[in-house]
Amino acid sequence: MKIHFFLSALVLTCACLLGQTVGARIEMIHAPLLTEEIRKSESIPNPPEYIFFDPQTGSYVARYIPEGVNGAAGKPVIVPIRFRVETEVRADVSLRREGEVILYRWAVRNLAAAKYGANLLSLTLPKSDRGIACNAPEAYPPVTLQKDGPTAARQVAESPAVSRLSLDDWRFALMAFPVPQSLQPGSEVEGWLCRSEFLPGWTTLYAGGGQDTILPGAPFAVHESLAKVRPFQKFFQSTLTFAPKYPPEAPKLIVALDFLHGLTAMEALGLLDAKSTFVVKLKAHLQQIVAEEAVGRIEPWNSNSRFEEQLLAALRVSLPQYF
Repeated sequence: MKIHFFLSALVLTCACLLGQTVGARIEMIHAPLLTEEIRKSESIPNPPEYIFFDPQTGSYVARYIPEGVNGAAGKPVIVPIRFRVETEVRADVSLRREGEVILYRWAVRNLAAAKYGANLLSLTLPKSDRGIACNAPEAYPPVTLQKDGPTAARQVAESPAVSRLSLDDWRFALMAFPVPQSLQPGSEVEGWLCRSEFLPGWTTLYAGGGQDTILPGAPFAVHESLAKVRPFQKFFQSTLTFAPKYPPEAPKLIVALDFLHGLTAMEALGLLDAKSTFVVKLKAHLQQIVAEEAVGRIEPWNSNSRFEEQLLAALRVSLPQYF
């Protein structure tokens, strides 16, 4: 298996992450104002513009002429655009090694503060992990593993919730709920399982729910414009979890670098306290590993949260000689 490590990612800083939070509700996009002149016009601007910010409603809208039997006809319509599905999903993972295989088991919860139930989960996985097998909870639709997912690499790279150091390309494991069931606010489902030889690292789980933007009769150019201003991570809520990420033969220095980079990202996202004893100690230990100093295990490691417990569990599986 050929592994491509994009080491240029190591020089990236997390400045772009400051001010961002997982599940942030405010979206800023570049779109012209819907002026009264455009609102009252019966034509499309030249050059064509389909996405606008409507100052009357304080929301983004699509403005287009619906297609009929003979193409676009009639007057323009104005349709509000929905940007983010307001779920509050969290995913907790437990890890267990079974010989050469690691068993990943997730408990997924939607916090009571969520506005909508989640009806679709998309777990980001390395495309090169061809031996992975995933199962859904009993009576749930089977997990769908994308064969390729050529757009996943870009979507993951744009997400603030995952390290920029990538292995090969990415794809998604799609996890659905029985219709019309969904993960309602304040509820939890346990039982999604994946078996893989790949070692754990932090990655992104996307959650979607509620109603999508409906654009009746919209020409393809409208959908194309919408995709540019509302990419995957702006419509699906992102959260962090640990999942198969590194092939067994991945250099330990690279794995340590990835975890170290991820710690900085987590601090910027407000998920870890940069001044806590746990984080300071962990970063120092990883920096020693990266510097190829003679370091061994440091005990004890005292975690203060569920997230820190999962982080330590992932480190102990991926870097057992150091944790």
